[in-house]
Amino acid sequence: MKVLQGRSVIRGKAAGPALVTGEPMNFTAAFSKKQNILFPWLWSTINDHHHELYKKKIKDSIFIYPATIGSTGTGMVLLELITRGQSPAGIIVERMDTLMVAGPVLAEIWFGKLMPVVEYGGEDLLASVHNDDRVELDGDTGEIRIY
Repeated sequence: MKVLQGRSVIRGKAAGPALVTGEPMNFTAAFSKKQNILFPWLWSTINDHHHELYKKKIKDSIFIYPATIGSTGTGMVLLELITRGQSPAGIIVERMDTLMVAGPVLAEIWFGKLMPVVEYGGEDLLASVHNDDRVELDGDTGEIRIY
């Protein structure tokens, strides 16, 4: 087990398999395609064919990525995923931004649904965790446990 100390952004606890990418994520491009909207079984599928995680499901994972890029609608896309029960269990991001965090904040305020977010800017993050490693995330303390 490896323990990393990040910075708490959104409270809550989550655990699940890691879904890791070294590429920034454009949530609007990944989840706003017509197939994501029309077909419930595709709601959590990454449909950005330019991204290395194309066709992977984000649901119930601990999603680990460097930064968010793209649209100002990112937070609303995450809000929609959270309220539909199709979001990651939690997020670890190297460089947090307020547009991404807007979705989880609004999900908690409006719907009482938590999705913890931890910022970890250490260069060892992507070397420390791999796809499908079990990760426990504590959004209250910022602690990240990798098994």
